[in-house]
Amino acid sequence: MDKAKSVGCPLAGHFKLSSNQSPTSDKDKDEDKDEMLKISYVLAVGYLMYVVVCTRPDIAHSVETSKVCLSFENGKSMLDGFTDSDMAGYEAEHGPLELSNQLFFRSPRDADGHGTHTASTVAGAIVVNTTYPRITVGTARGGSTSARLAIYKACWFNLCSDADILAAFDDTINDDVDIISFSIGPSPPQPSYFQDANSIGSFHAFHRGILISGSAGNSAFSSTATNVAPWIITVAASSIDREF
Repeated sequence: MDKAKSVGCPLAGHFKLSSNQSPTSDKDKDEDKDEMLKISYVLAVGYLMYVVVCTRPDIAHSVETSKVCLSFENGKSMLDGFTDSDMAGYEAEHGPLELSNQLFFRSPRDADGHGTHTASTVAGAIVVNTTYPRITVGTARGGSTSARLAIYKACWFNLCSDADILAAFDDTINDDVDIISFSIGPSPPQPSYFQDANSIGSFHAFHRGILISGSAGNSAFSSTATNVAPWIITVAASSIDREF
């Protein structure tokens, strides 16, 4: 680390990291082991993810993956891919998911429809004669109906931990995806790129040749946008004279 190239990162200036903070003797190591026995696994992972946020190393957050497919009425598989779920950061900050007293799944399956909606926006199959109340009939389809999806769940109960977001971006890099489409973001105004997990994580992915598409946001004030880092394709719907 002494020979590492210095870069800007979100760690506050008054924090100083040094090898002197590491154990230097067997006695120190034993004391650290005794101290770690008092710390829960969730908190230990949370501390490590905090280091990820503050120092910006490129690491892959190991989580279980599962092969999934989406089939329609004819029984033919129309979409397949694999999924990841990250929750260590959320649980370190807010406690176990079970304390929320809300419906959830410890998997990439969503409980409120947002993940399903955004996945269909990317690769939803063609559906003819689609209607929405009081709007004309038409054909609905995703951006690329033949795309193979890798889905990463980083948010829980409308809360997104920076650690989980960065872990998800690291997973996409490790899995060698071609395009990242993410529909999460901070409330306007756009925070500093050095303090925004979306900007930091997407930069590392972009640096490795991955195209980044991010939502411009739909909260706070009109005529505002977030996820506007130069390496992100910021996507927003045009204004129309209807309310949904």
